[in-house]
Amino acid sequence: MALASTACSSNDTAAAPSSTAPASSTTAGGPTAGSDGLTTAELATILPTALDLGEGWADEAAGAGTGTAPDLPISATPDPTEADGPIADQCPELATLTGSAASDPLVRSFVDERGRKLRIEVSDRTPLRSDADLQRAVDATNACDAVALPAQDGITATLRFQAAVDPDHGEQAVKLQADLQLALPAPADPISLTRYDLVLRTGPVGVHLTATDGLDRESLEISRTDMQLLARISDRLEAAADDVAD
Repeated sequence: MALASTACSSNDTAAAPSSTAPASSTTAGGPTAGSDGLTTAELATILPTALDLGEGWADEAAGAGTGTAPDLPISATPDPTEADGPIADQCPELATLTGSAASDPLVRSFVDERGRKLRIEVSDRTPLRSDADLQRAVDATNACDAVALPAQDGITATLRFQAAVDPDHGEQAVKLQADLQLALPAPADPISLTRYDLVLRTGPVGVHLTATDGLDRESLEISRTDMQLLARISDRLEAAADDVAD
């Protein structure tokens, strides 16, 4: 499986059908615990809203699927956070690449009308690694076996990651691509989706972007990640993190 860069383009650029996408909100407050003086409000400026992503996108926390965005499908794609525990147990070095050092990072999760997902996490307690330590974690991740997720609704999922140091984002960055295999309860061929991660650090600020293909639970139609959107959001997050870290 070739590792795709978040800065590449894709033919899957068709816009999702339009819908009213609610603006996301994050509570602003004083300096976050253990930070270098950064406030929650400053960190929140890094996070995009659904409107920044474009038509058809909604903030999951703002009521997607509850009447605010009634046309959103019920996606069968696992939430990225469902993999956190299994990753830590089965591939600890991968967990050190994707895990947050903050106990209360700011998070926004989005879904579009085709079931595609974006999750963005920012924190201000991201440790600096040596280049050698970062490369060792990448090499160990690439040597990991597939990560098996707990079955849900009869659907079993496995993730197999590839990682590489990304010299194009932040002061330090890693890009990851995972083959996500879903096995359904009914006799059928496994469904193959792709998950993309970009983890970058600028100063004390860390950003973790996760994007996953969409899978409609009813039709089993797959909607691939829009790589042009992913590249645009990656560059936006890097620029915003640089502004906050300065």
